[in-house]
Parts: sequence; C-alpha cells; structure tokens
Amino acid sequence: MFIIGIDPGASGGVSIWNGTNATAAPLEENPVWLFDLLNEVKEKAAGEQITVLIERVGLHMAEMKSDEKIKPGDPENKGNLGIIYRLQTMIASHVQAVTIARICKLPVCPVAPRSWQTFLGLGNKIPGETVTDRKGRYRAYAKGIYPGINVTLKTQDAVCLMEFGRRKMQIEPAWFNGKLILPDKPELKLF
Repeated sequence: MFIIGIDPGASGGVSIWNGTNATAAPLEENPVWLFDLLNEVKEKAAGEQITVLIERVGLHMAEMKSDEKIKPGDPENKGNLGIIYRLQTMIASHVQAVTIARICKLPVCPVAPRSWQTFLGLGNKIPGETVTDRKGRYRAYAKGIYPGINVTLKTQDAVCLMEFGRRKMQIEPAWFNGKLILPDKPELKLF
C-alpha cells in the first residue's frame, strides 16, 4: 500500500509511504514534476493500492491577523488585496494537485488540516504559541516518527498528512468511505 501526502502551494511538499519506508520532497513549481512523480510511484506500486491525500485549503480566518481579514464592507478593498491574492494562490495550487492526481488516475482524498492535526494530537493551540512555534511542533513530530528523512518547513505538513493517512488506513479504513475521489473509468467508444 502506498500513501502519498501532498501539501499544495509554493511552500508545500510531498511525502510518500511505500509500505516500508517514507520519503519527502518540496513541491516543485513546475506541475509536470508532480505528474512525473505520481506516475513513477504508480509504476513502482505495480498494482498495489495507492491513496493520495491532499490538504484541503480554505479561508482560515482565525489564522489571520485582524488587519489581514477580508472586510466585506470595505468597498475599496484596502488591506484586502494581499490576502485575496494569497487565498487565490492556495486554492489554485490545491485544484492543480487534485487535477494532476486525477489525470494520473489515482484516488484522491482531500483532508482538512484540522482533521490530521487533531488525529495526530497536534490540533490543540498552546496559549501564546505563534505560527512559527506551531510549525516547529509539526516538524518535531514528523522528524520523531521518520528520523531518516529530511523534514523541512516545506515538507513537514506533507509528512504529517501521509502519517495521518497511513494510520487511518490501518485502524479506521472506513473513514475513507465517501471521501475518496475515485478515478474516472470512461468507456472509450470511438465510433
């Protein structure tokens, strides 16, 4: 069984569990890189089950500073353009990762960040903890489980997402029911 965790975005990464070992790498900017990687995994899997977990993105309003929040009543969008651009970029990266996995005919499971964080015991915010501190906790957790791989700021969420998928598949495979986007298998009729 192969589990692939993808944290989409410019600061994202990918992590792969091949049933025995794990590896991680930062996502490349060129989408062809992810396409080639997923096809290589598919080839190596030789018919074994592959599940791709992709971190779902959304409006994380609680994470933003109060002056960054989108203000619907602000007709001139003062202070909103930067956050709107970042949200558009995150959503586009997510859609791109899902599309590439689907083109590779792999089952995709979008996962909310809070789902994997809570399951792995990383979801509780510590009073006074900064985003940098929290990301440091994620990195320490990932390095603790997989000391043999290079866990970086770009790959830490992907490693945690992969670990979430690996453990969920072992102890609660029914969790994936209804959540997986399965590959389309259209009938090819030319005439």
